[in-house]
Amino acid sequence: MENRESYKMLIKHLEAYRKLKDDQEKLLRQLVTVKYCAEKEIYLERGGIAKHLCFIYRGYALGYERRDEESKLSRIWQSGETILKTDSLLAFQRSKMDIIFPEGGHIIEIPFDYMGHTTALEPFFNYLLWQEVEYYQKQENLFRCHSSKELIDWFHLQYSSVRYKLTDQQIAQFLGITVRWYNKNKNVATRA
Repeated sequence: MENRESYKMLIKHLEAYRKLKDDQEKLLRQLVTVKYCAEKEIYLERGGIAKHLCFIYRGYALGYERRDEESKLSRIWQSGETILKTDSLLAFQRSKMDIIFPEGGHIIEIPFDYMGHTTALEPFFNYLLWQEVEYYQKQENLFRCHSSKELIDWFHLQYSSVRYKLTDQQIAQFLGITVRWYNKNKNVATRA
């Protein structure tokens, strides 16, 4: 039952772009694998090469990159989002990120070899790729155009389901601010 629900959620996500034709859905159904990630499971280890797109049905994933000889939180994926490591999938570069499911998760994997190169599903892969590019464009604009207090408010709204599961240090790392500044301002509402 849960597998069916997760598949329906994936279809709904893809059909936000356009309706799948019967042959496309049949092909997709043959390609997907439902997987359960254990608590603290490393989904993709730094230095590994991604081979799948990963749609998160339940749970959340955290991406850590090494900066200043330290592992820092740089990406968060939530339920209903797709992990698409473009550097690894498209350019076959080793991932610079560890991706971890802190509390475990229920995911659907789609092999990139088929999704990215199958003519019938290529428009949907392009849609997922566009979502990834859009994410980074929004992040760049957000971090460039807003104060750190506004970023804290944005984070609390955007990541309300995982906010209390992360440490203040993780949130500060993600926002690019000091823990001290985050602690001073995390309970101060700047919204009117």
